Amino acid sequence: MNYLDVLNDEEVVNRYNAIDEINPYPFNHGLKHVKNVCNIMNRLCDIFNISGGEKEALLIACALHDIGQVDGREEHGKKSKLFTIDRFGNELETNNYYDEILNAIEKHDNPCDASNTLFCLLVQFCDKMDFTRDRLENNCREKHGYIVYEEINEVEFIYNEKEFGINLLTSDKKDFEDLFFSPDRKFVGKVINAVNALAEKLERNPVIQHNGNTLDNTI
Repeated sequence: MNYLDVLNDEEVVNRYNAIDEINPYPFNHGLKHVKNVCNIMNRLCDIFNISGGEKEALLIACALHDIGQVDGREEHGKKSKLFTIDRFGNELETNNYYDEILNAIEKHDNPCDASNTLFCLLVQFCDKMDFTRDRLENNCREKHGYIVYEEINEVEFIYNEKEFGINLLTSDKKDFEDLFFSPDRKFVGKVINAVNALAEKLERNPVIQHNGNTLDNTI
């Protein structure tokens, strides 16, 4: 089975649709979010030259990481893991990456830490990277004070022999750096931690750029 089989599974669709009803987009963790996370993983796998069974396993973990939110946010990683075992255990138990899939699903919302496996860190990172304009609409930006989201359109990934990081593509804004680093932007902190942890795991220098200009004090 592949991740598209998972995303098209009737029970998976029903559960993610229920999550949409409980916590409407763009702050939801439903189908649109998990598809975004899968698309980000596809891009990272191309960058890192990850293919075959490992890539498919990473995508399956992304597809199922938030399915447990239908029963509440508390310990939703564990709930998602148990659902995966119950629904897809027979199909996945012979998968070489089965344990990695379950581990990444359970730990996806934990703080990013380079002591985690690369597999787990990749899933955590892709989850954190779903923070572009497409995910946060105007009324929610204003209501929740995530001003920084208003200017972010897309993210490019930076990967070479020395560096790993992200380049935030936005319209020019003089106070962007202040917005990005203000202490009440908790989600941005998660993004920075995700970049740092994955860069450390890859033995690269972490970098966060804004329109190609490196942001100071991100690390």
